[in-house]
Amino acid sequence: MKFAALITIAALLPNTAYGALPGFNDYSHCSKTTTRKEIHDLTTSEWRTFATTLQSAAQDYATRFINRTALSAAGRQRLTTLEAKTAKKNLSLWEEIAWLHRELFEPIHNNAGFHPWHRKFTADVEKVLQSKASSFFWPYWASQFEWAGVDWGRDAVWGEGRLGRPQPVSSASDSACVKGCPSYLTTLFVPNLIRFSAFNNECLKRYTLLEDVTAATGGEYDFFSFTYYDAVYAQTLTGDDTGRAGWHLFSMAGEAFHSLQHAYIGGNRKLANGTALTGQMGSDISPLDPTFFVHHANVDRIWHQFQENWNALDKPISFQFTGATAPPDPPQNSTFSPNSILTYFNIPAYQAHFASQFCVKYAAPGALAGAKRKREVRKRQGLSVELDLSPLLGTEPPRKWRQTECPAAPPRSWFKLHGQNWEELERRFVEFTQKLCARIGDGSGVSRVFDLAITPLTGLVGVLKFALF
Repeated sequence: MKFAALITIAALLPNTAYGALPGFNDYSHCSKTTTRKEIHDLTTSEWRTFATTLQSAAQDYATRFINRTALSAAGRQRLTTLEAKTAKKNLSLWEEIAWLHRELFEPIHNNAGFHPWHRKFTADVEKVLQSKASSFFWPYWASQFEWAGVDWGRDAVWGEGRLGRPQPVSSASDSACVKGCPSYLTTLFVPNLIRFSAFNNECLKRYTLLEDVTAATGGEYDFFSFTYYDAVYAQTLTGDDTGRAGWHLFSMAGEAFHSLQHAYIGGNRKLANGTALTGQMGSDISPLDPTFFVHHANVDRIWHQFQENWNALDKPISFQFTGATAPPDPPQNSTFSPNSILTYFNIPAYQAHFASQFCVKYAAPGALAGAKRKREVRKRQGLSVELDLSPLLGTEPPRKWRQTECPAAPPRSWFKLHGQNWEELERRFVEFTQKLCARIGDGSGVSRVFDLAITPLTGLVGVLKFALF
């Protein structure tokens, strides 16, 4: 927003120990910026660049992504051992990216460093891919507007030339390789063309039956909608009934909410013989599936939008990186601060605070895709709930877009990825989300600040439009 430029560095970074970092939406240090677009707004040319760049990364055994000196001695040994097992005695660029996420999985999840770590990781991967195609960018999928399984399961992103469609699986011998690309796009999604030699020679897999997703009711396969982000934002300012507030409330909620896309898109198929199967997206090597970055670009954008609201209220960096915790939050959260060092990157968290520090911008959903898409976005934000827009949109009559069913928790296999404390994580997820669902259900937890167009001229400077675009 235009008035964001009026916020000074001094106001945001009052402690000189943080250095002269760019303020919120300050791009004056950037020689080039990258604008990430919502995935439905990509042109055919942009999809082609997306696909061919990823294919190039999957076949590139010369470019290195991992800084080996930043790994532990044991980590370096694990990487060396894995490389020795591959046919080329080396990992591809794409495999390196995914391996790093697997190697660091526990310390970069389930704590207050999750968002800044993944902000830098996503931007660093984007930058190395731009060395292959300067116009490359990560699209983001604004799934908080397409939260219902019946809707996201039918989305065109799973079609030809997009993210590819999972195949039915009825036995452990079935392929499950993702299919659905036209001939001009030879990409990661073509079965048997590109396999991940470092990971059991497997293709890209998703054990998600979209037919099951679109037939589900009662919150199963639903993501968290903007209604829930509304409630979380309000509680970052006021605190919830456990005493959590500020950064820690947002950080915990944002990471918890993000887990459903991993679990549901990766899939969790249980065969008749009891065998449980999941695709890469539902595992610790989730970056092998490009959907990881499409999803995390949106996770990052949501954080960016929270920051937009906080900064309009002149919330200091101390608020934006600290806050109140509550048992049984991870103990490291209570000591997390702007100076906390991010694992592997070895930088303080404040150096990964704003998207502008990485010269990243976000285009509004539908802003570049014409009137039809804009009408659809408005419908998904609940602004046209009672209207039948199907003659205009060429779609089914709109559902009630404001979420009322509490999304189901991810399968237990997702929590088990997080190490020996996974049961505590699962309990915390269920307790937090059920309390939030109850508050939304009785109307006490919904501030509606993120899906209403309230401007600073009303005097409510911090109550800004979050989801209008």
